[in-house]
Amino acid sequence: MPKSLTVKVAASIFHVDYADLANECQKLLDNGADYLHLDIMDGHFVPNMTYGHPVIKCLRNTIRDAFFESHMMVKNPAQ
Repeated sequence: MPKSLTVKVAASIFHVDYADLANECQKLLDNGADYLHLDIMDGHFVPNMTYGHPVIKCLRNTIRDAFFESHMMVKNPAQ
């Protein structure tokens, strides 16, 4: 008998309204996202630049119970 699979949805926040980031993220979660996918770009490893640690920390302080998955496209991920 085949095992059943559980599907989890990770909603990317790459194209949300950053002026209303916390509310945009909460809408994704309220509409079925299991967790949030954060594309972190530093402008060096890849030409684009997104948000950094201060923004993620504020988001975490606002949305405490969500799981954040991060895709780090940065030159020095330990920094």
